[in-house]
Amino acid sequence: MDAAAALLHPQPSCFAASRFDAADYTEQLEEALALQAIYEDAFRVAGASGLPPCSDLEPDALLADCPPPQPVLLTTECLVHVDVPPPGLQLCIAARARGGEGGSKGAGGAGPSTDNGTHAIGEPVLYLPPLRLRLRLPPGYPSTQPPLPSLHAVWLTEEQALELARTLLGRWDAGAAGPVTYEWVEYLRCGALDALGIDGRLELLDQHGAAAALQQQASEAAGEAAEALGGGNGAECLSSLPPPPLPPPPLQHVDVEQIAMNLLRYNASKCAEAFGMEMHCCPICFDDVVGSKCVLLDCSHAFCAECFSTHCRMHTLEGSVESVRCPDPACRVQVPPHVLSKVLTQVRASRET
Repeated sequence: MDAAAALLHPQPSCFAASRFDAADYTEQLEEALALQAIYEDAFRVAGASGLPPCSDLEPDALLADCPPPQPVLLTTECLVHVDVPPPGLQLCIAARARGGEGGSKGAGGAGPSTDNGTHAIGEPVLYLPPLRLRLRLPPGYPSTQPPLPSLHAVWLTEEQALELARTLLGRWDAGAAGPVTYEWVEYLRCGALDALGIDGRLELLDQHGAAAALQQQASEAAGEAAEALGGGNGAECLSSLPPPPLPPPPLQHVDVEQIAMNLLRYNASKCAEAFGMEMHCCPICFDDVVGSKCVLLDCSHAFCAECFSTHCRMHTLEGSVESVRCPDPACRVQVPPHVLSKVLTQVRASRET
């Protein structure tokens, strides 16, 4: 309860008792069914207080049992993939998070110190891990009450998560009440970075991991408190409060450089996934080939697997591994041994089958 109070400071006036309305509950489920069709596995009904623990939480199953025998309070969850505009976000770590100017550069290789005392880590990222939007639906939603949002992402601080929650609640219009989850999700997808003033740089501070864990626990506790108090409109409570302080000591030691490396790895995997789904023109045969059948070198040049494997075979037969270079005449960067080994292994396997 202390964590919930620190996050939302709920007062009795903020959580006036609200009568369960079967019509509102039905509309909540219809909204959930539509959102599930739109976002598929990224959306789910995460909880239904008032139903037996083993109940089927699929929206269509819950709709089939309407009206429920007793009041039910739903919790939904959606993973929001925030749009990152090109050329991406440069990850930066504050000098104090790295143990001062004399700290080690870590596995990622920190770049030079910037004017504000931060260090760039890796190349700019085009993809961030999804933001988890969790909504507690009060009995009066969507006719008279807004959902109570909590947000979590490894790249968000607690203050940023609360700022986004306040922004969402500020978009609730009591005079035009209705389902808002889709509008909120799309707002976060397109505008979360702008709302936080993040433009070209993403600074990772000491508190990122610990604060995120604290915010997640506090959000769940706050929802339970609101549920026990009978729901209510939390917009006025949340929007008028200062960000809560972090309780000392921190929940756990957070390696900020490790967070940065995880973000870089996630970005690399998503870039590879996007590359594999796109069509690319092979500079050797000039055929358009899907990325999953291409080889992308570290120098960013891509070739169809057939042409590149032929290129590798020819050069390995005529010389040493060191002679295998990027086929682009203007590049000629040496092909890394692990790439060459993978290509030749695949060629050998295809011959045996």
